[in-house]
Amino acid sequence: TQIMHKELLALVALEEGRAEDALALLEEGVAIANEMGAPRGSASPLKPIHELYGEALIVLGRADEAIEHFEATLKGMPNRPLSLLGLARSQAQAGNESEARRAYEKLLEVWSDSDKLTGYIEAQQFVATAATGG
Repeated sequence: TQIMHKELLALVALEEGRAEDALALLEEGVAIANEMGAPRGSASPLKPIHELYGEALIVLGRADEAIEHFEATLKGMPNRPLSLLGLARSQAQAGNESEARRAYEKLLEVWSDSDKLTGYIEAQQFVATAATGG
């Protein structure tokens, strides 16, 4: 509950344009999560704090920092689609095309039956463009 509270406050701060306040709240949430360890089973809270932190960093144009947060989520939940998508986006934004492609390919594998989802279509387009050198 404490983590979700930090997440909600951080989202409000981001929406209000208070980026540093939002990141500080997310950092507090990470500290709480680190004390708890990785979830056993489905994510708890529903939106893992590292994933939300990474998404906030992407929005703020800080892709290099976002990568570590998506990787942290994926250590505990290796095939979590939204973390794979965030990792791919942050790798692409950071200019790491081969790493982005690898993450997008993994996402396509995990979401193989989800070809209508926006993230799946994004992954297909990135992989196809990367394969043709475009």
